[in-house]
Amino acid sequence: MMRAFPWILVGLSMLGCGGAHRTTLPHPAMTGSLAPATVTRRDTFGENRLGLDAGALNDDVTLVRLDEAAICFDVLLRGSDEQIADVDLTQASAIQLTTDAVDEPWVQPTVDPRQTESGVTVGREYVQQDTGLTDTVCVETNEAGTCLRYEEQRVYQTVGVDVARNVHLGGAVICFQNQGKVTPHTEELRLLVNDGLYRFELSGAADEEVAAGWPPHAIVAPGYEFLLGGAPGAPTGGGEAPIMTPMSDAPAPAHGAAGR
Repeated sequence: MMRAFPWILVGLSMLGCGGAHRTTLPHPAMTGSLAPATVTRRDTFGENRLGLDAGALNDDVTLVRLDEAAICFDVLLRGSDEQIADVDLTQASAIQLTTDAVDEPWVQPTVDPRQTESGVTVGREYVQQDTGLTDTVCVETNEAGTCLRYEEQRVYQTVGVDVARNVHLGGAVICFQNQGKVTPHTEELRLLVNDGLYRFELSGAADEEVAAGWPPHAIVAPGYEFLLGGAPGAPTGGGEAPIMTPMSDAPAPAHGAAGR
């Protein structure tokens, strides 16, 4: 026989909801190229509550374009049944980009949402299980603390059992027109998606090497050349290129800083 057991998560598990979500990369104006740089936001509290493996509810944001014309991010969001609305960016409005020098957010970006996908994974749930044993327990005492009545009670133990958990995957490729706001001397990009803030620190922004300005070419991460066909402010070439790719075809981001 099993009965539900209200599992109380210790306060330390909530520490995973805080901390800095950031990564550092060389400023593309200095290097002329962009390696994928990913900030990971981990939902430690949600994973513990549902008994999921570490990383099962990670959100990943990858900087995939940064040049004089545009700034683009590949946003990959994961959530439980209670968070399914958060991973769907089809009608997202809480998306903002600021920098260390520009506090006012840009106009709303171009958002190409991923179709939300759902899968089932194994989680853990804690229940009380009847051991089949009994124990003699004092159930009544007098003022002096002497037991007046004993009672035989069944003995239960807390055990973890495997349960099916739904995990939903969504997100979008998000592009902002630069509009001269991100310069070769910008030191940090700050992207707000829903309630998550992702920081990309750009090293070398103060170097004299970048004083001359942006390189003349678009700067995209490997595997994201399709952005040149439809990103805001992108050069228009002779051939047509897809604006975005389906989620299953998009390259998987490399993990960066963690914590939620």
